[in-house]
Amino acid sequence: MHPLVRVLALEGRLFFRQRLPDQPGDYAAWADVKVGELLQDYLGVPVFVENDAAAAAIGEMQFGLGQRHRSFFYLLITAALGGGLVIDGSYFRGAGGRSGEIGWLLDRAASGERKQLQNIVSLSALYSRLAAGGFRVDSPRQLARLNGAAQSIIDGWIHESTEALVNSLLSINCLINPEVILIGGRLPALLVDRLADSINARMADFASQLPAVAPVARAMTAADAPAVGAAILPFSHSLLPSRFALLKRDCF
Repeated sequence: MHPLVRVLALEGRLFFRQRLPDQPGDYAAWADVKVGELLQDYLGVPVFVENDAAAAAIGEMQFGLGQRHRSFFYLLITAALGGGLVIDGSYFRGAGGRSGEIGWLLDRAASGERKQLQNIVSLSALYSRLAAGGFRVDSPRQLARLNGAAQSIIDGWIHESTEALVNSLLSINCLINPEVILIGGRLPALLVDRLADSINARMADFASQLPAVAPVARAMTAADAPAVGAAILPFSHSLLPSRFALLKRDCF
């Protein structure tokens, strides 16, 4: 391997491919762009490409709560909703490298309409709700400073997100039996904790009906996880080979 390596974590990969609230129309043009090949031609060194949710789960596995829990499901809340699956200390990609795509699953919004989860549980959805209430938010950091009527809108989003996630999280508990479900991404820590508490309270209603219910908690690396996970991809690829390939695509 060349001593110089470039790493790119594609945050918002689903944001390019799926229509979300407030998505710029020209973002769709990126859906078919082979970023790895594009940068490889320009840089002349190996380029590793990974989506943000997978990179976040890998980062958490290596430097976060993965040191304590060998099996977990990672929920990444950014512009969209992604997921990553770690089993017995290894990131699990699935047959086609598409495991953990929880954002594409369907559930009912508060309106009764069936939507993809990423259109309910995401920063895009939250920003859209706030904008409809007259509150323009430009960054996740601003969410922590809202109060009054805006806070009521956030409360409603947390409740709706909880209800929308319940069925999927029940399935994850039954099919995967993780030790913990972790929430990371760009949502402020205070709101992640509130969402986790809300989900835990709701999941407790089903505890007597399931073999096991994993607790939901805030990820340790949170917003930094995608960058951390992306940064270690070349090292994992070169120094830590395993039958679980870390990369969805070959190195270009």
